[in-house]
Amino acid sequence: MNKVLIWICICSLLISCGGPSGLNAEFDCGTDHTASFEEETDLKKRFIVSLPSHWKVNLFQNEIQSSIYAADTTVALSKSTLIDISYIEKEVVFDGSFKLQNEQMQLNNQLIKSKTKDFLQDELETHYTVYKGMKNNMAFTTLHTYLKKDTRGFIHMKADVYGTERVQERLCEAIGILDQLKF
Repeated sequence: MNKVLIWICICSLLISCGGPSGLNAEFDCGTDHTASFEEETDLKKRFIVSLPSHWKVNLFQNEIQSSIYAADTTVALSKSTLIDISYIEKEVVFDGSFKLQNEQMQLNNQLIKSKTKDFLQDELETHYTVYKGMKNNMAFTTLHTYLKKDTRGFIHMKADVYGTERVQERLCEAIGILDQLKF
């Protein structure tokens, strides 16, 4: 009987630790990060994110939010990933009204929703939506991810990918950055 329990525990550990979870699983991303990273802290000290060391980083804050904008400026826009991570001091509920409002904003930019889902990531309520369309005369994909931190605020990460090369890989790169987020 003890051998059976030990075997079940080992199998459970292997299954739970064996593959990607959350957004990584949704986008079929691996967990391999080979770039050299540097930690950046937002101006209000709400979160820390690890970004590739060669990316250009800008910080922003106002009364209700604190943001880190980052991009790989060493490559053409059609090969780069642009990331905007913000802590927004406002209560959020991922209900129909919230989703409709976001979809309307993207429709105004002539972007169409292609994928959306709600789930728990690291025990935080999470909602994401992918929109596609044209921007600056290029194919454009944007991933909006919202993590409800608590009743006082939430994280919004937007990853913009221009062009058609390595779109999935660049979205996975952005998801890998979000996975490294620390509060």
